[in-house]
Amino acid sequence: MANNGNGRDGCERREPIMKEKRLWRTIVVMLSAFLMCLLLVTVGCGKSDDGQDDGQQVTTEEMKQSFNVETGQYFDFSLESNPTTGYTWQTTQSPDEKVVQLTNSYFVEPSSDMMGAPGEDVWQFRAVGAGSTTMVLEYAQAWDTETPPAKRYTLTFTVTQADNEINQSFKVEAGQTFELTLDTNPSAGYAWNITQQPDAKILKLVSSNVTGGGNPGAAQQQVWKFEGVGAGNTSFVLEYKGPGANAPVERKDTVKVTVTAAPTPPPTPPKTYTDPSQPITVGRGETFILQVKGTAGTGYEWRLAEEINTSMLKFMGSDTKAPSEVGGETVTEFTFEGLGPGQQAIVLGLYGPTDDTPSQVVQFNATMK
Repeated sequence: MANNGNGRDGCERREPIMKEKRLWRTIVVMLSAFLMCLLLVTVGCGKSDDGQDDGQQVTTEEMKQSFNVETGQYFDFSLESNPTTGYTWQTTQSPDEKVVQLTNSYFVEPSSDMMGAPGEDVWQFRAVGAGSTTMVLEYAQAWDTETPPAKRYTLTFTVTQADNEINQSFKVEAGQTFELTLDTNPSAGYAWNITQQPDAKILKLVSSNVTGGGNPGAAQQQVWKFEGVGAGNTSFVLEYKGPGANAPVERKDTVKVTVTAAPTPPPTPPKTYTDPSQPITVGRGETFILQVKGTAGTGYEWRLAEEINTSMLKFMGSDTKAPSEVGGETVTEFTFEGLGPGQQAIVLGLYGPTDDTPSQVVQFNATMK
């Protein structure tokens, strides 16, 4: 079969057209992919007006607190902190040390055993001079200098001059004690000393010790315990000085004490004994009562049947009480006072109207201390 020349020429003319179409299709696909990528970059990687990445923008939480204190006063401040997150409180502005001094800072471990639980950062200060000053703390990760801090705490201190003269007064009874407490800082070399002693016949110092200050540099308290000795008025002086023989007196406390006589306790009522078998023990000056019963209207009465040793016992008298109802029993009480040591048998007898000897006797035994 012979070839048709027209058919071959037609194929040759179609091939350039197909190649041209494939080229344009490739260009369109590539251009579309480029535009899509550009759109993704613009949306996903764009920045906000302030230059921060939208996904990384951080707003610092601002907090403030003010302190109004007097010179010589110790005080502290604490903030929640969690170093396990990498965040710590950093001082970006320190206070003027002529106004407020930072005496100590430390971290308090969390009370919870839970992993990642926060603790507390504590700062302790002492007001040293009148004036105002500021301290700034920022909560941030130390290695991240690009990101703003998560929190910023601004502390403002206003210190007024304290009156260095303290005057205190106490009133106690003889035999009573009281305590005097004053702030101190022995770790910095400061101490209170008694420069004028009280009258020893009126007041005596029982003890003196320093309490508190579980952490170095923390404020502590010095506590004096005194006891009233005798009635009267007295005073003593305490002075607070720093280290060095020539250190100035920073504070002075003049303490006035009035001691009154202790009230006389009411006399102890005498003990009453009704059972002769019950042992009786008394001290010198103590009284006791022996009680016996009789029948009313018979004319019989109880008396002391035998003499007693008057160096050991004193018979102070007897008293018979009528019955509260007809036919009831009478009650006779014999009162004695202990004078000296020893043992004494006390014999009581029941006598009729004409009897010289008792018809009935009871014996109590007493021991005098």
